Amino acid sequence: MTGLVATPAASRAAAVAILLALLGLAAAMILVPLWLIDRQHEELAAIDQRVRAIHAGLANQAQQAGSEAVPDVQGTIEAQSPSLAGGIIQELTGNAVVVSGGELRSVELLPTREEERFVAVPIRVTFTGDSVMLREFLYRIETSSPVLLVERLDITAEQSPDDPSNVWQGDIQVAAEIVGWMRQPEPQS
Repeated sequence: MTGLVATPAASRAAAVAILLALLGLAAAMILVPLWLIDRQHEELAAIDQRVRAIHAGLANQAQQAGSEAVPDVQGTIEAQSPSLAGGIIQELTGNAVVVSGGELRSVELLPTREEERFVAVPIRVTFTGDSVMLREFLYRIETSSPVLLVERLDITAEQSPDDPSNVWQGDIQVAAEIVGWMRQPEPQS
């Protein structure tokens, strides 16, 4: 080792140079990650600021949308009153029974109820038919426009009063509650 460095001054200079290089390397190992962390912090702050601006814009849009009148909603019944809407539902349901091959017994309007910004208009219908007819009727109701929903369905076998030994002849009696919706009327000013 003594042969590498010829003079004591040169060996001191080499030792100081190695020490300075090690100190520079140690400083770089500490300062470079701190610099990278600071850059990432600035980038995250910019992203956070953009997200806050988007959130404020969406909140403003939601507030404006909430203050607007209820838009036309597809599937609702366009009528001036719940009784007129009930008449429309009664007609649609009665037609569905007849077209499906059933025999309509009765249709009655039930009390309406408010649901958010809509009025639910229920009716009760009773009819007779067979199971194929019932399937066709339910399909027609569930796929109708305006939207109608079967809320309750009671099915009983129709018995023959003439022949007690032949209890069921394939016909069924159905009582169903069907609901349609209309927008709540705008308050008169």
